[in-house]
Amino acid sequence: MKQKVILLVLIALSLFLISSCGSKNSISSNLTININNINITNKIDEKTPNNDNTYVSVVVSLQNNSNEALNITKAGFNLIDSQGEKYNIDQTFKEKALPIYRNMQPGESNLITVVFQLPKEKALSKLQYVIECQTSNNKTNTFGGEIMINK
Repeated sequence: MKQKVILLVLIALSLFLISSCGSKNSISSNLTININNINITNKIDEKTPNNDNTYVSVVVSLQNNSNEALNITKAGFNLIDSQGEKYNIDQTFKEKALPIYRNMQPGESNLITVVFQLPKEKALSKLQYVIECQTSNNKTNTFGGEIMINK
């Protein structure tokens, strides 16, 4: 019975999250960050989460809207649940986010996947981010913000 309830909660949460995918957030006139997809799963690359937890994988796109190359030098992401509790990227899957650290040409988009591990019953609220980039003339800009997941 408990497994059926958990499964129903996961299905409801998945449907809720799918309806909120595609959320956009312009972090500056030069950079846009979007949530392209959210997936809740109990297995990634043959790995399973800790007891009573689930994996939440968030596919994020970052687009260079400027007329010059931007070098992404730092990026940080947190997932926030509906009660304000913050979850860091699951370190087991940190390498999935590594493609963000590179030079992006004008108009170019970059897809990355960030994976979090959180208790199954938690409802997601927002994705928090901090992005640092350097322009071709070595000017460093840091942008931060949140993208709402629920509507």
